[in-house]
Amino acid sequence: MKFYFAFDSEESIKSKCTEITGMTYTQDLDEADVVFFGPKPQFGKKTRILQRLYAGTDDLDLSGIPSGITLLSNAGGYNEPVSETVFALLLSHYKKICKHNSDMHLGIFKKQEVETLFGKKIGIFGFGGIGQQVARTAIALGMEVSAFSRHRTEFPSVKWHSSLDSLAASVDILVVCTPLSPETRGIINAPLLSRFKGNCIVNIARANIVDQDAMLTYLFEHKDRFYLSDVWWNEPNIKTIPPENCIVTPHIGGNGGEYRNEAFARAFRNLKLYLDGNKHNVVKGA
Repeated sequence: MKFYFAFDSEESIKSKCTEITGMTYTQDLDEADVVFFGPKPQFGKKTRILQRLYAGTDDLDLSGIPSGITLLSNAGGYNEPVSETVFALLLSHYKKICKHNSDMHLGIFKKQEVETLFGKKIGIFGFGGIGQQVARTAIALGMEVSAFSRHRTEFPSVKWHSSLDSLAASVDILVVCTPLSPETRGIINAPLLSRFKGNCIVNIARANIVDQDAMLTYLFEHKDRFYLSDVWWNEPNIKTIPPENCIVTPHIGGNGGEYRNEAFARAFRNLKLYLDGNKHNVVKGA
């Protein structure tokens, strides 16, 4: 079998792919059995498998992919850097890093009141690879961890809830890690926010899991509540400026410098698993 990269790559990446999959590289798209791609899929005359390098596939037009081609995601490819971003946002908020840094750059030495994550109750909505990595870090920080997910995974020191409403009503911090789907679109809505008893929601997944109007109204009416997010509605075209009680980053959660090579290697391993009969990351096709 032959593979093609629909992105610029170094020879070392091609060699790693060959090492893991046993396939050979081709520069001719029409000769490729498998195409690895980033933003947009490409396929040639012989292509039978598309393996995305990104974790999610909700932005793809699946109708544009021929029925004879199988599409694979790279779910789990970026667990560690995305989880790190959750806690970068949380620590920035609770330690008031942004405010302190701005003051110090203005020559102002003023200590704001800060808080610790230790002992806080954190709820994780969506318990795939990222959710589990968030749980590991939270446990290490001495937090009380609860979760709700469509698929329950037994995990040490995690309390499970039977509904998202129940989870939201029992935690200080709610972290959104679930994929965007027709079922989760807008699920963080006004009724859910009215039941939330904590003061901080973190979105590390997709902007549209959160109802925009509901969240902006909630933040306007509750100045002591905070929304921390690595995603924003209509990105990269920012049509709504985040309110003061937000900390927002421009979808950099999966970025990690040298981690890129590890994420790509996970995509290669995912393809090898599929070829060996494991179909857990199949998005479309057989």
